[in-house]
Parts: sequence; structure tokens; C-alpha cells
Amino acid sequence: MDMRRLVTGIAVGLLGLVVLPAFAVDKDAKDPAVPDVKKADDAKKGDDAKKDDAKKDDKKEAPKKEEASSEKLIVVQTLIGKLIEVNETKKSVRIQTNIPIKKGENLKVEVVGTDGLQIRQADPPVAYDEKGRPRKHTHKELKDLKGDSKLPGYPGAFTDLHTDQYVVVTIVKKKETPVHHVSKKEAEANAQELPETNLIEIVSEPPAKKQ
Repeated sequence: MDMRRLVTGIAVGLLGLVVLPAFAVDKDAKDPAVPDVKKADDAKKGDDAKKDDAKKDDKKEAPKKEEASSEKLIVVQTLIGKLIEVNETKKSVRIQTNIPIKKGENLKVEVVGTDGLQIRQADPPVAYDEKGRPRKHTHKELKDLKGDSKLPGYPGAFTDLHTDQYVVVTIVKKKETPVHHVSKKEAEANAQELPETNLIEIVSEPPAKKQ
């Protein structure tokens, strides 16, 4: 009986030596299902740093936007008159307005087109049928010709301008730049510059000449 108890005690002792190390290993091992909080925090800090850098870049680009806006054009006035001269080389026109300057004489103004000068016509270009006869435009054709522009009339070209047409000329100038001291030479040069226009609308064509 004592021999049996001795054998049983030795077996239990050996089993304890095997089980305890196993528990120790499980305690030290990391659970793969549990996220690494430290790495997640580091990743979040990295994203925040990138956002801060992006905001700094936006602030650096702000002056460029201001420079672009300073080149915008503002409308000075609108003149209505008859075309008396068209210079395709200079992209300029001369009109006789209905503004009297003295008895029997009205104001004449010469303007030059800006780089983005637009010509608009009150009437669409003439359409022809298969036999070469003028026909009416369909509603879809008129819509396509007008385009998405909010400007009046239909697109035209500088070559569509002719003397004796009645036009509406929009005179513009660049947005005011910072004030600086101008020399006498610069003042004389500026005085000789022609006013600019970015839009000429052809209101009506000259009456047909009698044959």
C-alpha cells in the first residue's frame, strides 16, 4: 500500500512539472487577434502629420491665387455705336457713338481687343438646305449654336465685323494694382494706350444696298 502511494506521488509531481511550463508559455505569448495599440497610435500620428503638412502647403499657395485674381478684368463702361473702322491686324475697331461732343458731331472711340476677346452675333449664321436655299434652324440647332455660354446671341469671329454694323462694345481694364510712383515717360505711354474690350456684340447688320 505504501509502495502504491509512493508511485502515485511521483506521477503527480512529474505531471506538475509538465503543465506549469505550458502555462508559462501561454502567458507570455501574444494573442494575434488583439491589435497592437502602439502601432495604431503611431499610424494615426503619421496621418495627422501629413494633414498638417498639406495645410501648410495650401497656405503657401494662397499668394498665387491672389496674384491670379489681380489679373481679372473689370467692366468700365458699355458703348453703343456704328462701326466706322475695323483693323484685323491690330484687332481693333473704331465706333461712332451717339454721345454728342459738339453740334453736329458725336464721340468717336477706338478700342483694341484683349487676348480673350469674344464676338457675339444677335442672329445665328444662315443655314441652307440640300438645294442651297436658306432654311430655318431647328430648336436643337439653335441650342447647339448658342452653347453653354450665358452671353447674349451666338458665337462669332472678328472677321464677322464690318463697317456700318451697329455694335455694343464692353470696355474693360485690369483690376487695380498696388499704387507706385510712375515716371513721366510711363505716364505718357499709358495715356497713348487704347482702351480695351473683351466683348463686341453685333446688334444689327447695315441695310442692304439698293441695286
